Amino acid sequence: MGGEITATSVPGEGATFRFWIAAPACAAPDAGPAATPLVPVRGKRILLAEDNALNRQILTAYLELGGHSVRVVENGACAVEAAASERFDLVLMDVQMPEMDGLSATRLIRALPAPACNVPILALTASAMDGDRDRCLAVGMTDFCAKPVTPDALQAAIVRASHIPADQRCA
Repeated sequence: MGGEITATSVPGEGATFRFWIAAPACAAPDAGPAATPLVPVRGKRILLAEDNALNRQILTAYLELGGHSVRVVENGACAVEAAASERFDLVLMDVQMPEMDGLSATRLIRALPAPACNVPILALTASAMDGDRDRCLAVGMTDFCAKPVTPDALQAAIVRASHIPADQRCA
């Protein structure tokens, strides 16, 4: 079926089985004829900026299970430095971090020369009050994920961000 099956096992701990298949895309139930279905993505190089150690572990596990490679930093200043010196397909940016918050870091990443300035940036925040999403988008974030993030919500946000043309990712 054009897919892939993998298995890993640790004696006494258990096994993990994964599979991916190439399946035909389908339109959403209410989608009109002009709608383009979004295709799942794997193998992205992702920068995760998150100050909470447990959140870093959980999000890294979700991303690696999705077939992505992850570079982890603990604050916005480190995220800007990483984005300036390495190429990423996506940035997951916690909004509230020490040293430099995610909003300030996003502004600085958007000011970098291309292609770094065009990387999709997903906001991660426990603050999901009215206006929080708009503040994130206003500084150039591509999308918004409220914590606690589920694997499905995270994958959906990655898919959406990956299908936005580079010239439409930031303000």
